[in-house]
Amino acid sequence: EADGGPRRDHQDVRGEDAPGLVELDPCRGRRGGFPLRQGKGDDGVGDPAAGAGHDRLDQTGCVFTTHVLVVPAGSTVVFRNSDTVEHNVKTASRRNPSFNTSIAAGGTLEVTFEKPERIQVECSIHPWMASTIHVVDTPYFAVTGADGSFRIADVPPGAYRVRVWHESRDHRVAGPEEVAVAAGAEAALAFTLEAKQ
Repeated sequence: EADGGPRRDHQDVRGEDAPGLVELDPCRGRRGGFPLRQGKGDDGVGDPAAGAGHDRLDQTGCVFTTHVLVVPAGSTVVFRNSDTVEHNVKTASRRNPSFNTSIAAGGTLEVTFEKPERIQVECSIHPWMASTIHVVDTPYFAVTGADGSFRIADVPPGAYRVRVWHESRDHRVAGPEEVAVAAGAEAALAFTLEAKQ
């Protein structure tokens, strides 16, 4: 998906490799379908420390500690500033309200995202700080670990359509577009990131 946003490389500002992301969400109009997307990030799924029903996107060391966060529609995200300097959170949403809000050192901001979409998040004060929030309309998604692996638990039996997202504009994700999940069994999927020609 091209959105004209800034290109990100595959390391965070500390020079560390950023781990991967995979998310799954149900396809509209197709019973039991779910898309799968891949990109970089950390675990990206919920944070018990953020509070019940809340996910967290923290600003620490002048970076967003989660590069990609995936949340179901209707979720509240807690933006936390764990630094000793002011940050802000700026989004340019199409389906959810956009905002550009300062967060004092040690402060938080809570925002609820009602509609599915991919949202670029930046700090206008420190322009190298960037993250992506994927708001999805499904409980079936995952974020890859540093090794690219992922697991989506409790997927009901059935045939599913699969979608993968990765933030690189110079590469495409290759792999299966459908998967069948049998009752009581696991289904294996493998994807590769290939350079666009």
